[in-house]
Formats: sequence, structure tokens, C-alpha cells
Amino acid sequence: IWRNMSSLHLHHNQFTRVSQLPAYTFIDDLDLSFNKLGGLVPFPSVGRELDYSNNKFFSIRPLTSSDWSGSLARSIKLANNKLIGRIPYMECHQDYNLTKLDLSGNNFSGLVPPYLLKGCGNALEAVNLRDNHLNGTWPDEMGESCCLVVIDLHGNQIQGRLPRSLASCNFLEELDIGGNKFVDVFPSWLGNNPVLRLLILRSNKFYGRLS
Repeated sequence: IWRNMSSLHLHHNQFTRVSQLPAYTFIDDLDLSFNKLGGLVPFPSVGRELDYSNNKFFSIRPLTSSDWSGSLARSIKLANNKLIGRIPYMECHQDYNLTKLDLSGNNFSGLVPPYLLKGCGNALEAVNLRDNHLNGTWPDEMGESCCLVVIDLHGNQIQGRLPRSLASCNFLEELDIGGNKFVDVFPSWLGNNPVLRLLILRSNKFYGRLS
């Protein structure tokens, strides 16, 4: 049944467990959202679009290059689960295909991983870490190779200044850092970005001249 299946949508059911699919399985679009799946997040190599959001997963192991070898995953959604601890390390390499990562609405804590905000191998375009418990400062390590289009850090506890290296993200269209603890002057330097169209700074401690 799995050999010729390109899409599998099982969202809004009562499934509690997903078994490892056969090695030859490739389902281009796998949607298991809005179920009762728990435990360890399944190995992410079965397709391009993977939606595991709105379940009860509580753990995701660190992912190495061998995990991603041959993987064509381009979008992984894990929003609104019960994931805890630090955001797991994901080893970036030249064959990295992931462009969208959604870890919003979980219980992640600790620092924001710099490699994610640098675009992880220059492939990652959208990072959503909204509504977690991330803290510390935002590392000033974006770099001129930043390819991110969307950054959403809304509703965390991140503090300090906005990294000035964000000015190097020439593809950045949406930046939402509302509901954090940033303390900085209004980032007028972002006005040099040619494509930025959404900027949310509310509920922080920005000060000085609004220009």
C-alpha cells in the first residue's frame, strides 16, 4: 500500500502511535496533525512536507548528517506539542534541504541556537520558535550569507539587543520578536532592508527616537 502513495493525510483523528515505515517508503506529503501521538518524534526522512503539529510528542533527538542523508524533507511542523528542554542540534551540511521549521507552541528553553538563525547551511528560509520559553540573548552571528525570509521569536524571554548582523539578511521579509525582553533603541538600521514588510516589536523595552 505504501509503494505508490504520494500523500497521506490522517489529521484530526485519535491515533496514539506511529510505527516506523518501511525503508523504501516515500510519502511526499505526510500530515499527522491533530492526533494524540506521543513519545519520540518519528524519523523525518519519509517525505518533503511533514506535519506533526498539535500532538503530544515530548522528545526529539539530536539529528546528525547520517539522519539527513537522502532526506528530502523541506518542511517540518512540530507546533503545539509538549517538546521540552533545549532545541536539539541539527547538523547542517551541503545536502541540507529543509527550508521551513516550525517549533512554536512547545516548552523549549535555553538559548536560541545560532546555527538556526544563520539559516543552517543557507537552505533554511523560515524559522518559527514562537511561544516557547527561550531566553538569553540573540547571538550576533547572522553573517552575510543569511538567507532567512521569516523569523518568528514572539512570546519568549529573549533579552538584550537586536543583533546588528540582521542587517545582512537581505531576504528577510518578516521579523516578529514581540513579547520578549529586548532592550534596545528603535532599529532604524533595518530600514535599509529592501524587502522587509512585517516588523513586530511590541511588548519589549525599545526606547529612544522613533525614526
